[in-house]
Amino acid sequence: MALVAEPPAFRASANPEAGVWVVQDRGLALDVQTSNRQPGFLVLGDFYHPGWTVTINGHPGRIFQTNYIQRGVLLPAGQNFVHFAFRPTSFYAGLGVSGAGVCRPRPRDALGDGRHQL
Repeated sequence: MALVAEPPAFRASANPEAGVWVVQDRGLALDVQTSNRQPGFLVLGDFYHPGWTVTINGHPGRIFQTNYIQRGVLLPAGQNFVHFAFRPTSFYAGLGVSGAGVCRPRPRDALGDGRHQL
């Protein structure tokens, strides 16, 4: 059982034959393979943050805040490849602001004629 912040329109039942395998964990990205006979709900044991994105079988999915601090996703029945990636918008906004500061033209010098004031 999982407590979901915004419960999806989905009713899960026990699926003892279901399996989950971590394919690759790169810190800011996680690939998981699942196998389930009926639709299911995958809950990861790490922290929820709105910067996480998910694709399921190559299609964008929705991450639900689960058990207050974890993340969960709805899975269709069958074999699934789930890819999580951490892409916080605050990071990219800061990167854009920093990049704009680095790329802006600097005044030639204080005197404007190529000489440097000491």
